[in-house]
Amino acid sequence: MLTYLSVQNLGVLEAAVIEPDQRMTVITGETGAGKTLLVEALRLLMGDKPRTSTVGPFGSEARVDGLFQDGDTEIGVGRRVPKKGRSQAFLEGSVVSASVLADRVAPLVEIAGQHDHLGLRSPAAGLRMLDSIVSIEDPDVLGRYERAWKDYQTLLEVQVTLGGDRMALERELDLMTYQAREIEDAGAEDADDAEMEALAGRLRNAEAISDHVSTALGELDLITDRAGVVVSSIRRLADLDGSLEDTRESADGVFEELSELRRTMERLSTDLAGEQANREQLEARLNLFGDLKRKYGRTLREVAEYGRRAANRADELRSLIDRASTIDGELKGALETVLRAGGDLSKARKAAGTSVTREVGRHLGDLGLQGARLEYRLAEADPSPTGIDRVMTFFASDKRLTPGAIGEVASGGELSRLILALRLATRGESTRSLVFDEVDAGVGGLAALALGKKLGQLAATAQVIAVTHLPQVAANADRHYVVVRVGASATVRHVDGEERVAELARMLAGMPDSAGGRETATELLAAAGR
Repeated sequence: MLTYLSVQNLGVLEAAVIEPDQRMTVITGETGAGKTLLVEALRLLMGDKPRTSTVGPFGSEARVDGLFQDGDTEIGVGRRVPKKGRSQAFLEGSVVSASVLADRVAPLVEIAGQHDHLGLRSPAAGLRMLDSIVSIEDPDVLGRYERAWKDYQTLLEVQVTLGGDRMALERELDLMTYQAREIEDAGAEDADDAEMEALAGRLRNAEAISDHVSTALGELDLITDRAGVVVSSIRRLADLDGSLEDTRESADGVFEELSELRRTMERLSTDLAGEQANREQLEARLNLFGDLKRKYGRTLREVAEYGRRAANRADELRSLIDRASTIDGELKGALETVLRAGGDLSKARKAAGTSVTREVGRHLGDLGLQGARLEYRLAEADPSPTGIDRVMTFFASDKRLTPGAIGEVASGGELSRLILALRLATRGESTRSLVFDEVDAGVGGLAALALGKKLGQLAATAQVIAVTHLPQVAANADRHYVVVRVGASATVRHVDGEERVAELARMLAGMPDSAGGRETATELLAAAGR
């Protein structure tokens, strides 16, 4: 929903601000005053390409800013169009491309004007319109088709993965199985890089280490013997002099540390002997780990992780190979399910089309298009995400005419009224701003009264903004803006009370001060409940 629109230097609009009502807002003014420029401003916020005449004479650039309410979210957008150079688009204060702006804003606004087909001639738009009714009348029929299509696509992806090349899958399985087993057999999962580096260092320096260990053990034997004599003497001293108890504990600690150091050297000597006895095996293991790291990872942890992935992939390949023998049958069954669900959806769409076109015809008759009719024609199509139908939309403005493709036979005024009738027929609530530009083309008399009333009805479920020449339409608005042009400059002002009565009188008779015109304007407002 549009809550705020600011325009500067856009054509003849020097500066203008409107704050549309959440229900119905109208924009009126003399022919050529610049009313449609406000619609042009919205188009710029929707990412449209600027026209060459966009920038007015009041500055070096045109500026448009807007605020939209999308649920609980407020969205600030803007557009800057210089006289020379490229335009800029803004979303929440950040510069974005026009396409990004379009993606965010276009879903919030629908414009129906003299040159807007609103996608009605698009088969996809026809499907969306019918499905909006189907989803109300039979909520699960769309869901059944979507689920069937998704299941079918999943099986197709499996088939693509199989690729029809059983030999290639077998080769990959052999490779993954070999790599996973090679890493598992090497024991990489339980190995540690730091321990292996330490082992490699000991093997490289085994002779020097052995010499130093032997020397250390020999010296420790001598030191331990002498330390034993010292400790024994200190113990006897402490027995004789209680003040030396701490000294005895220190001596005992030194002796224990010497003993532990000697035990450490003995263990190291034993380990060295064992490593030397198994040197060839240990070097072979180190070389194997080196080869594995060159192939599978920089560390043994990465090697082990690769091994786990290879084992998992091998399991997947075995499942795929087993699946290859059944996939054709599964695909056939899934396609049959798609076609059945698609058939049900087609029936629901045909029923919805009958209901919508009947209702649309009634609204069009009220809007001065007696005998006009809309037709949705469903043709069989290959299964797709949207069903097994292709929808073509046809229109005839008179029952004596042969319906033709809607984009080719409907005039701008007819199209605008058709869009209004469709919105009323579908009765769906909308978060969009529905903008009708010159929706009243070719409408008068009782049809004008009906048009105003129906726009008011539509505003009960969606924000409606209408650019109009008809006082019968303007009288139904909850908020009224007038575009006033003086020379080459136009401004926009909000009118209410007597000012609004005067504007409606001007629209009725061209005489805002006419007593008769004011009386009729007041009657129109009263009839509209305004």
